[in-house]
Amino acid sequence: MSDKKVEDLKEEKKSKSIKQTLKRYQILDKLLCDKSGYNMNSLVNEVNKRLPDEEKVVRRTIEKDLKLFQEIFNVKIIKDASQRRRYPDVINSVFKEIYVKDKIPKLEELGKNLSYYKGEVFETPTRLIKDLGINISEKKYIIFDYNEGLVNKEMLGDLLLKIKQKKTISLRYKPFKEEEQEKIVFPYLLKQYNNRWFLFAGNAENNTDYKIINFALDRIVLGSVKTNTEIPYKPCKIDLKARFEKIVGVTYLEDEEELEIFLWAKKYAFNYIRTKPIHSTQKEVEAKDYKEEYKNLADDGVFFTIKCIPNRELYNLLSSFGDELIVLKPEKVREKMHERVKKMEENYKIT
Repeated sequence: MSDKKVEDLKEEKKSKSIKQTLKRYQILDKLLCDKSGYNMNSLVNEVNKRLPDEEKVVRRTIEKDLKLFQEIFNVKIIKDASQRRRYPDVINSVFKEIYVKDKIPKLEELGKNLSYYKGEVFETPTRLIKDLGINISEKKYIIFDYNEGLVNKEMLGDLLLKIKQKKTISLRYKPFKEEEQEKIVFPYLLKQYNNRWFLFAGNAENNTDYKIINFALDRIVLGSVKTNTEIPYKPCKIDLKARFEKIVGVTYLEDEEELEIFLWAKKYAFNYIRTKPIHSTQKEVEAKDYKEEYKNLADDGVFFTIKCIPNRELYNLLSSFGDELIVLKPEKVREKMHERVKKMEENYKIT
């Protein structure tokens, strides 16, 4: 046998031995948490009960394990008059304490972020974090783009629970320019867009019309969300993720088709657009192929395309770039943008 194969076998044997030792340490940790304790014979028996036949050990191995265990983890194992071994009362689990200490920074941040929302589904993990003795301080090192004035944010927890439990619900909804409406729906998904939360649900009132409806949480009447036991819950038949990939924002227009939209942006605007794409399909195209057709555009501008279903959110986003961006094609989208510009001009003439 070659020297390399011998070395490989030694390394393999060493790695296997380390894994087996760690497994015994984890078993010992659980046994030592028992405040009744174990004498050496019962400790060996209990360890071997939890090990496969090929890994069973003798008393001498456990004695050696206990000695190294105390050194490695800097923990004391006490022994009473009956030679029963256990942890002191102040120790619950060495492995658990190591895990928690390692995760404290992440748990602190999680606690801060969850505390923004209301409802049992958020309050329970927050309470558990506090029960672990982790202090959720007010000092923040990262700030998410939360809407502190968001109306009805306390609904999030209750709605999330209804989605997880697959409960049909009724609610009252008050659109900005319409009368209050009573709705019965199958809740499927919560999504945040532009600092607002939206509930996506199936229409439960018409079995032949399988339509996805979305509700802005700030327009749902507070306290109106109730479980409906008369209509059985129906799971979502539509890939909602695929729908979102076709649009900007949350409005999916069933009767509209995806369009390839050809855009031009001034250099300053495109530097921004390049790092924060308007849509996931965004692609930059070679300027030389369009210079003759659009020779009036500045040389330092950039041409690019996106492919999506045009909706209000897309037009709002395109409009936000002002004169830094121009829609070139298709004519349908271009005309819509032109109408917006003309209305803005008229508004400024009035004032």
